[in-house]
Amino acid sequence: MLIAQISDLHVHVAGDNAYGIVDTKPLVERAIAHLNRLRPRPDVVVATGDLVHRGQVAEYEILRSLLL
Repeated sequence: MLIAQISDLHVHVAGDNAYGIVDTKPLVERAIAHLNRLRPRPDVVVATGDLVHRGQVAEYEILRSLLL
């Protein structure tokens, strides 16, 4: 079984960069694209740590759209 882990995505709403600096959305998109290109593909991907930045519903909605 091949397991991949991604951690501390800190997904945020537009204009509220993580720590006032980092626009995490393109980085998360790149990480997910990389995982999808792996051969063999992981059997499971575990996302841990701070998945969203401030715990807002809108952030979780963005995270969901990125992971689908």
